[in-house]
Amino acid sequence: MGTAGFSLSDGASNSFVAFFKGRAFVAVRSENKSPELEPLTNLARSLSDNLDKGAGEIPVLVKHLPGWQQAQVLYAVDNATLKKMFSNQLVLDVVSFAGGAEAATAEYGPQKLVVIEFNTASLATDNDQRIKAKLQELSTQGQPDAHRLPPSWQLCGVCF
Repeated sequence: MGTAGFSLSDGASNSFVAFFKGRAFVAVRSENKSPELEPLTNLARSLSDNLDKGAGEIPVLVKHLPGWQQAQVLYAVDNATLKKMFSNQLVLDVVSFAGGAEAATAEYGPQKLVVIEFNTASLATDNDQRIKAKLQELSTQGQPDAHRLPPSWQLCGVCF
């Protein structure tokens, strides 16, 4: 189903099916902790049938992540999806996906890499300024370590 996907079952209580299709990344997991993959696969297929396949390719931004084939990757086209990968990171509140921005994140052991691509230099600059201002605001409010990104983060500008 989809352009690319994977499934996981530990045989005990964790089952998971995920796939890319067009601009969508879909993840389906069992709430009742069933080890069965078939019901999840059937649900994922029915969801896939209703999604636009786009170009039928894995998003190019995902392919720019080092070792993307082996990494745990999240593709996002909105802020809510991006924030799911990072808990308690208030700085992400100011990232805007206006103009069709895309983000791809990957876990590499204890570190996470986030790449956000904006469609214009103006959108990239606006986001960069908002991120820096939010970091300063959090620092001024006395948030612990708010002036620094988490140790595994590296802010190296915003790209377009």
